[in-house]
Amino acid sequence: MIATGSAPATNIQALGNGTVLVAGHADVAAALRRRGVRVAEATCFRGAAESLWADPAISIIAASADLPGGGGGRLVDTARSALGRDIEAVLLSPSAVEPEAVFAVMKAVRRQAPPPGEETPSAGTGGEVEKLFECLAVAAEHKDNETGRHNRRIGCYTGVLAKALRWRPEQCRTIELAASLHDIGKIGIPDDILFKRSPLTPDERIRMEHHTIAGYQILSAASSPVLGCAANIARHHHERWCGGGYPFGLRGAMIPIEARIVAVCDVYDALRSARPYKSGLTHAEALRAMLKGDERTSADHFDPDVLEAFQKVEPSFDGIFTMMMGD
Repeated sequence: MIATGSAPATNIQALGNGTVLVAGHADVAAALRRRGVRVAEATCFRGAAESLWADPAISIIAASADLPGGGGGRLVDTARSALGRDIEAVLLSPSAVEPEAVFAVMKAVRRQAPPPGEETPSAGTGGEVEKLFECLAVAAEHKDNETGRHNRRIGCYTGVLAKALRWRPEQCRTIELAASLHDIGKIGIPDDILFKRSPLTPDERIRMEHHTIAGYQILSAASSPVLGCAANIARHHHERWCGGGYPFGLRGAMIPIEARIVAVCDVYDALRSARPYKSGLTHAEALRAMLKGDERTSADHFDPDVLEAFQKVEPSFDGIFTMMMGD
């Protein structure tokens, strides 16, 4: 029988810098915080998915089996397959009582605790940079909520694709963060153009394409490796391998590799996403458009090596889109 009395608080440093995502059980989240555990909390599938993207330190998911929008089991499966994260799962029944649920989660927490005497690295400057990127992402969402969700999905896709290209883990995290701000320049686009339901006029198209330059100007205002990567992506993610893109019409290896990676991710998500003027494609239809071509998309728009890597991990793209479009 599990004791229901109060437990002594646990020193958060003894648990490392990891985070527990609690989805669907507010009482469990509160109890874990009282024990000194770092907790991210969500009430639905979509909120949990966004928390997973925003906090790479999440290493344990404690989710209700009937989590609204998709269920806890699906959340865990998708997080593992789509994000490639080493996630430990604690699935909780809807009727789980707090002491038993907390006991199960704390067992998982203790399994991940560093050995006695081993210091855990602090977030340091890297953590501050991630907070800055999250603030900028929130600013983009205030301008346009759908663009904000699109930006978050692009970050997830890009991390997966960089890993498939055998980038080092720290490089994958850098480009994942940087890619999430690829459309930050759209905060400067007038609403009557950004949200227009009919085709843009030639002048409006020029204004819209300027978001690449505006994004570069925003992100290059300060100096850091991650911001430099983000600035390159913002400026060049609409360039095409064949030379038909904008803003400069660069071709081939003249386009920064980080922008070539994001270009594949951006087109995939645009094809999948519904807009007032078009329906979203299925995963299979989007693949066909990118690999075989349609009236707007052609395989020669993309770096062949990046496109080849994309084909190896395309199921993960479908998983990310499904997870982060959950209600």
